[in-house]
Amino acid sequence: MDLGIRLLAASALAAALATATAAAGEPSPTKAKVDFARDVRPILSDACFACHGFDEKERKAGLRLDTHEGAIAKLKSGDAAVVPGNLEESGLVFRVETDDEEMLMPPKKSGKTLTPAQVDVLKRWIAEGAPWSGHWAFEPVKKAEPPKPAEAARARGPVDSFLLARGAEALADGRAGRPAPPRHA
Repeated sequence: MDLGIRLLAASALAAALATATAAAGEPSPTKAKVDFARDVRPILSDACFACHGFDEKERKAGLRLDTHEGAIAKLKSGDAAVVPGNLEESGLVFRVETDDEEMLMPPKKSGKTLTPAQVDVLKRWIAEGAPWSGHWAFEPVKKAEPPKPAEAARARGPVDSFLLARGAEALADGRAGRPAPPRHA
């Protein structure tokens, strides 16, 4: 099999694994910067919005986690669920990590739980300044600059640069097998 085809297959596999991981609300294996829409919103939507979402009649504690303003707002207690860049002051971190069943979020009676990986995503997001973004479909399209992979000379165009970079990441992370050496070598 041609080296290019093997590298393309390895890249496709790595992309599929990364997409499946992100869709499950799990952090990427490389601990890349947290993306709100991809990593955080699915966790909040699944575990928090039923009690802390748009429905004012269902909202608990006056906390709204479906908007940036609501997430960082001071509550009646004087605390805020999210204090960008400050894990110690963010009530959300305490509530998802506590051993006190009365304080733990999501509450046991909701039938929802957060995995350690999901808690890690939320903490990394807050530590990174809790950047907020809308749904991807409503965000302006941004041109992605092609990466400069180690094997940049092999790239014939920008798509090749992305594929070579993704394949190199997959190899470095142990997520893909090593391609066979070129036949002419």
